[in-house]
Amino acid sequence: MTCWRWCGSFPIHRSRGSGLGRCRRRHGVGNLGALKPEEARPEHGTFEAYEPGFLHVDVKYLPQRADEDRRRYLFVAIDRATGRVFVRMLSYR
Repeated sequence: MTCWRWCGSFPIHRSRGSGLGRCRRRHGVGNLGALKPEEARPEHGTFEAYEPGFLHVDVKYLPQRADEDRRRYLFVAIDRATGRVFVRMLSYR
């Protein structure tokens, strides 16, 4: 009796996983991930060259601590051309 007939004669929920794994390896399909076609990965782009003064600005809410009565905010400004960063925590928006 061949392995495929033996594997096919038992429902999957009754057979052990290790037995099914041996059966798949015997027939060359042990690594199911290898059967998937490889997807083409997108090429990585380069960063754009920005003029000095182009700013990226973020405002984040900070969690309120137990000893504080108001929520704080974190302001971050990044100059894309030079990479300089400005950070300030304020209690008002």
